[in-house]
Amino acid sequence: MRIPAHTLRCCDGHDALHLRRLGNTGCVNARAAVVAASAVETLPAGARRSTGIEALRGIAAVMVLSVHSLSLLVPASDTGLPGWAIIRNQCNSGFQLFFVVSGFLIAGPFLRDLVRGNPLPSLWPYALRRILRIGPAFWLVLLVFTLVSLNGWNASDWIAVITHATFTQDLVPHQSGTVLPVAWTLSIEAMFYAFVPIAALLIRRGARTVAATRLERWILVGWTLSVVWELGFSLALHGPYGSAAVSPQNDTLKLFTISLPGMFCMFCPGMLVALWRVADRNVSFVRRRPGMTILAGCALWFVAAVVQATSIGALAACCGDQLRGVAFGAVLLGVINRQRTPGLLLRAFAGLGVVSYGIYLWHWLVIHGIEIAAGRSAPFGGSLGTPIALAVSLAATLPLAVISWYIVESPCMRLATAVARRPVADIPGTALELGVARAPASPEAR
Repeated sequence: MRIPAHTLRCCDGHDALHLRRLGNTGCVNARAAVVAASAVETLPAGARRSTGIEALRGIAAVMVLSVHSLSLLVPASDTGLPGWAIIRNQCNSGFQLFFVVSGFLIAGPFLRDLVRGNPLPSLWPYALRRILRIGPAFWLVLLVFTLVSLNGWNASDWIAVITHATFTQDLVPHQSGTVLPVAWTLSIEAMFYAFVPIAALLIRRGARTVAATRLERWILVGWTLSVVWELGFSLALHGPYGSAAVSPQNDTLKLFTISLPGMFCMFCPGMLVALWRVADRNVSFVRRRPGMTILAGCALWFVAAVVQATSIGALAACCGDQLRGVAFGAVLLGVINRQRTPGLLLRAFAGLGVVSYGIYLWHWLVIHGIEIAAGRSAPFGGSLGTPIALAVSLAATLPLAVISWYIVESPCMRLATAVARRPVADIPGTALELGVARAPASPEAR
């Protein structure tokens, strides 16, 4: 349907393109329709959630919870399961799987619009969604931690709380890992959220449409530079590589390695998968055998575990991280191409994936609560120590994660969507429906 000329005259070129997609909105305020279209265009048609993506999140959350619960609740001498020493250490890569999924979901809509020449997603709906997605639930956990441990606090403790609340703890000396050790990844996520639209805007200034092959080269160059940055500082400062740098009290090393330049390489596999999906460059084998692609990724993950378990040093850790990144990318590629009806196990992990952010936030406090209730550290041992510690930790964390989802996260996500879609004047429902129905397919909503 044709847009009236007087309506198009009140918009710039990008707005007019959005209005043509929306069709004739009648008496709808022109710019309000553009805001609505931009808000919904970053979502997939129908705002469907992907069972496969949620399952990956659930697996990542269980990996993170397991490595912390088994490190704190099970004696170091416990070897209840054959070969568990290798797998146990590699469960620490759960945060890397989270980063790969974030690279796919966050960068996907921007890569799509750069390749297709569409207007980029509007910044303020994007920023609002990101803030309300990770902020309130984390602030609640931070508040609980502050109230529980308030006695005897000094000025430095309050500085730590402030830096964590603003997701800047990885940028300030002496702050990373001081309040909630697992929260260091949220600062990296927040920096990535800011980097993606800024990079997309800079690329758009050079050209309206960018070839997928050029974007692919840039991502690979960024991946390489990130690895060189992190490995170079780890070797120069004689410190550990990657996330292991969170624990040692070497703030100079932390500032350079626990940062977006150092961790950017972990988002790159997901970004490449998103780009290949936008450019429709999936190889025929992946389309025909997504299950084999997933198995190949799992096998490569195990190879990375063996390599890192049998080698020492920053170089071995670097190789292990990059192999895991490729492995998780392969798994993600297989998951998004899988067309079969999800099985019971996949649906179970997808259920955990829905509340995975709550699991990630609350499990550390829950594990320490278990230790306090037991009256000693490492209360679970023996041949059944490993499964019992994991089961108890998950069972105790899951109710808090579910409450967090229904009381905090889900309402905040609905609020962000409602505010982002709210126009200056009222928008008829048909305008929003047209915006969703005609929006280009994008990676699953985060």
